[in-house]
Amino acid sequence: FYLEKDKRNIVSEDDKKAYILSQLKGMNFVAKCENWSSFLSKLEKRGAIAEIWLEGNNISSPSAQGLIDGFGKVSILSTHEQILDPKNDSLYLGCHYPAKKPYRTQLAEYCRRIG
Repeated sequence: FYLEKDKRNIVSEDDKKAYILSQLKGMNFVAKCENWSSFLSKLEKRGAIAEIWLEGNNISSPSAQGLIDGFGKVSILSTHEQILDPKNDSLYLGCHYPAKKPYRTQLAEYCRRIG
């Protein structure tokens, strides 16, 4: 989903959480079978990682995939450049492997830290 920019410059953590929740409840799902109730159930069970979307020209969308084993060790599976729909920036179309060389190693390290 795409979180609309908040033009109010919210400072308090409680207000930020309330704003994000209001945006989540109003989001449009790409999968027609998904809805807020089913998504919330999955979110409560699995948790989530949020990403920030940067606006501008020539923005790329690098990503990494990791596997967390039963002991909590993170193995990096891949880094890649995501291809997003130019009409709907939040719609994933595919990717190119690996991520660009200038930041590939740092991207893998971020993935390992998030674990």
